[in-house]
Amino acid sequence: LKPKRVEHFQKEMKNVTCGANSSAVLTFDGQLYTFGSNNCGKLGIGTQKSTSVPTLIEKFEREKIFVASAAMGPNHSAVVDINGCLHTFGSNYSNLKGIGGLGHPNEEMPFLTEPKLVEETENNLKVSAVSVGSNFTAVLTEDGEVWTCGNGSYGRLGNGTTNDNVTLAPVIGLEEEIIIKICAGSSFCIALSKSGEVFSWGRNDKGQLGLGEGLTMDVYSMENIPRKVEIEELRGDESRRIVGIAAGHNHAAAICNHGKLFIWGMSKYFEPVCIDMAHECSDSFIIDVGCGHKYTAAVTQQGKLHTFGAGDSGCLGNGSKKSIKQPTLVEFFEEQSLKVRKISCGYNHIGV
Repeated sequence: LKPKRVEHFQKEMKNVTCGANSSAVLTFDGQLYTFGSNNCGKLGIGTQKSTSVPTLIEKFEREKIFVASAAMGPNHSAVVDINGCLHTFGSNYSNLKGIGGLGHPNEEMPFLTEPKLVEETENNLKVSAVSVGSNFTAVLTEDGEVWTCGNGSYGRLGNGTTNDNVTLAPVIGLEEEIIIKICAGSSFCIALSKSGEVFSWGRNDKGQLGLGEGLTMDVYSMENIPRKVEIEELRGDESRRIVGIAAGHNHAAAICNHGKLFIWGMSKYFEPVCIDMAHECSDSFIIDVGCGHKYTAAVTQQGKLHTFGAGDSGCLGNGSKKSIKQPTLVEFFEEQSLKVRKISCGYNHIGV
């Protein structure tokens, strides 16, 4: 119910990534350690056995691959190496060439327990970042393009259809934009452009796309191509723009260069709403945000972590399972004189 240090990991950490029920830790020397649930081999350690101890993905070590970043989803994971190549593992759902979230068109195995190179990224397509949702993968290229593969239901691939795609293909409608960040939710995706604009596509039954239209939405609501997310409070103010985004199970969030936090989704907010942080403390300038299943976490400029939303899993880190409506300081880090630098939110857990 309160934060606890991962005692079995002593190396200096560069980044942490939380999936639905698993986590990954990246070190400064390019090693990737994973732990948690290992259904379909999504930990990449060569088995389907789950583990609570951070375990090195040995294949990268054997092949002398330096890991740059990683993403974890409910059923599969993806890794970008320092050369811009993509490696995937976990559930492939390749029967009859369906789903294909791993991006391996000729792979017949239903799952992979070790990373496999996505050949398309070895020469033609250089990847700078990756995000993973429910049975689909989204990559950001070095040229600022977004490519996707996997489950196409509810338009989550952003290619104008709801069909599955076993190979990476470009998202349509963003040709005039330079995208600098992507985030995959459960069955939707959001992207941030260099100019500070946010785009969303995929399932919209909970308002997770931030497009408004609350009264017209139902369980089948979706967008199969990107649409611009309008943030009313920023309209007409050229001095403010979005600089960070996050996507959870069925909601999303954004932060602007003035430190304001906006969230939408969960059938509560159908378009971006500014969250009041000032009531909690004077340090209300947000520099990082994460979204999980019905909860949100935000880091302030002074390294303080605030959480709010559903607390039944203990994910809010305040020692209780009670839900909290307003952002509330996680006191543990203050008590330990620790400043939070970066966060990652899983379905019901947070990595700091």
